[in-house]
Amino acid sequence: AVVKKFDKLARMTSLENLTATQLRARIADEDVIQDRLRTEIKQAESEECEALERQQLRRQLEGQLADTAKLRSNLTVCQFRRRAIDLDRAGTYQPPGRPCEPRSHSDCVQRLGREAV
Repeated sequence: AVVKKFDKLARMTSLENLTATQLRARIADEDVIQDRLRTEIKQAESEECEALERQQLRRQLEGQLADTAKLRSNLTVCQFRRRAIDLDRAGTYQPPGRPCEPRSHSDCVQRLGREAV
């Protein structure tokens, strides 16, 4: 705190020693600095908005990726079940002597439709 007060006092003292022309020049310099800082602030605010949009889009994409993974998994299950049905290891119309599994093709399609939503 003492150093800050000393710095401020030193700046004030140095300003007191400037001529009117030098003070005008310093004021003009500060105007340029302030304009640059305002421009940088606008740019930083714009970049912040863009970053928030990217963050939102990442969450949206993550949701889409999860949905896609579920659909792939469901497809794999249906394909596996189709192969099992073709080999008469599952399905409603198995040969005599095998246990009947009451799952049908329409059940698989309906389940995929529900999970896609």
